[in-house]
Amino acid sequence: MKYSNDDNFNPFSNNNINYDGDENDYVLNDSDSVNDYIMPDNGKFVKDDDDSDYDFIHDYIPVTHSETQKKVTSPTQSPYYREPYPQKRTRPSDAQLKKKRRCRSKIKRTVLSVLCVFLACLIGAGGYLSYHINHILDSINYTAYSNENKYISKSELSHSDDVLNILVIGLDDDEGTGEARSDSMMLVSLDSKHKKIKLTSFLRDMWVDIPDYKTAKLNASCSHGGAQLVIDTIETNFKVDIDNYVMVNFNIFVEIVNELGGIDVDVSKAESDAMAKFDCIVEPGENVHLDGEQTLWYARIRKCDSDFQRTSRQREVVTLLFDKLKTKNVKELYDLGLNVLQKVQTGFTKSDLKKMIVDVKNRNSIIKYLSYDIEQMSVPADGTWNDATIKGQMVLEVDIDKNSELLKDFIYGDS
Repeated sequence: MKYSNDDNFNPFSNNNINYDGDENDYVLNDSDSVNDYIMPDNGKFVKDDDDSDYDFIHDYIPVTHSETQKKVTSPTQSPYYREPYPQKRTRPSDAQLKKKRRCRSKIKRTVLSVLCVFLACLIGAGGYLSYHINHILDSINYTAYSNENKYISKSELSHSDDVLNILVIGLDDDEGTGEARSDSMMLVSLDSKHKKIKLTSFLRDMWVDIPDYKTAKLNASCSHGGAQLVIDTIETNFKVDIDNYVMVNFNIFVEIVNELGGIDVDVSKAESDAMAKFDCIVEPGENVHLDGEQTLWYARIRKCDSDFQRTSRQREVVTLLFDKLKTKNVKELYDLGLNVLQKVQTGFTKSDLKKMIVDVKNRNSIIKYLSYDIEQMSVPADGTWNDATIKGQMVLEVDIDKNSELLKDFIYGDS
């Protein structure tokens, strides 16, 4: 590095820089670059012959031209600006590396500690939830149930691993023992393949063959053989495989509706008059709010129209209650289950039900069904039955084969 012989030497003199009219902007000549000069502490410009030294490249001060002080454009704004050579990276010392490893190890331990605490909370919550689920499930009336129908072979029944068929039987006796005739029979088909819940009402006045008994109304099968004979009768006549059952007294219906805050339905003048005969006063209209007792009578009346309309009202109520259940939190569902399930009889085992509630990976997990759409039908279907009087009883004569085919298409197909 060497100084200029001329103490007044300026690399930005008129010989090396062009003034373009803007007092703050100059253009370098092609012959020289601003990076060739630095400004030492004594205020003199120095010619830099060592290209490796760029320590003072950016330390410029205003340059004087004659009697006017002008400001030179920063080198970084110049088209001739060159980036400094990057500094060479040096390998960290062993002590630095050891310190970094200790830091990373500490971070890992902290993350693992947080995860362990989180998992412990989950396990604790799961244990708490498991305790209450067991408490609820212990209140259910479990009965021995065989899925084997001695009146028809399994090969004759339609079945799919993607569909769980549960027969819900509603009784009109006071004790819920199953000795009285079933007031309603609804097959709930949980179709995981098509992600649908399918509700099928079986009209109780259908004239059918009851195995080991005689030809009679369908609802007579319950009083002669309980839930097992109801299932055997439906399977034998309509050729669909029923996996299990749930039997409830209609009085439980009142509690469920009240716990869920009632439902809103459209009530016709005829329905209102029919309910009034049972001292249940409900004004006709749209979106009429019903409590548990009113909903029970709404679902059971049939004198004003037919058993078809009656079962349609029942499916409507079930759908509305299902929608209500989706809005409830865990505590509300727990309280509801505790009050209701003690009056339920089922062929499921406690282990079966617990898996359906707790195990979300289970094929029949209840959680996944909450997002399913609901579809409905009734047996007999339109155009497949006739009114008849047999042995002094008003009954429905049904085309069994036709209804069997329609039922299988509905349950296992994607309608």
